[in-house]
Amino acid sequence: MSFFKNIYKIDEILSSKEVNNDYLDKILSIAQNTEVKIYFWRNVKQKDWFPVLYEAGAFKELSRESAKDDDLYLTQRYISDYLFEMSLHYPGETVEIISSTHSDNIIVVWNFVRIGCRIKPIYTAKLTNKVEGWIKNEYLESTNFAPDIITWFDQLVGGNESKAALKLLKLLATPKTEKTAIIRDKEVEAQIGKATN
Repeated sequence: MSFFKNIYKIDEILSSKEVNNDYLDKILSIAQNTEVKIYFWRNVKQKDWFPVLYEAGAFKELSRESAKDDDLYLTQRYISDYLFEMSLHYPGETVEIISSTHSDNIIVVWNFVRIGCRIKPIYTAKLTNKVEGWIKNEYLESTNFAPDIITWFDQLVGGNESKAALKLLKLLATPKTEKTAIIRDKEVEAQIGKATN
């Protein structure tokens, strides 16, 4: 089936007011390639889809390693965009998804931090233990989302979630472990060697 026929079918399903597992099965059979899958995640807006996708485990896709897989990286971006949009409607489920997700995708993590700033502190207090993993992510420069984490910290304080706020502050204030001098020297020597060749 051609790409445009698949897109037409997805539009037809998404325009229906009825949402159920039968429709999801149709989507899964149509969305076999990345472009169609991305099209679905970019265009699904209805909150009624969330429980069906949640029950089907569709958000587990966010845990797959994607840093070296451009198609998966992009797909995960749109899945996390949808999750961000739905977080106000389904905060408890959103926190469960984030708690069980181990993502190496920078945009996904950034959306998670934005969700931390968006939903009530009573929910996001449960997510502060995830921040340590995000900061240590080799593909992630934590300075990119530091202002959002500070906003999140302020919200936790304002929401009387002081224990979670202190944990978040401690994680932000703890410097990353630096490499030993011997390892750094070897890396510098290797780079100098490359430059002189």
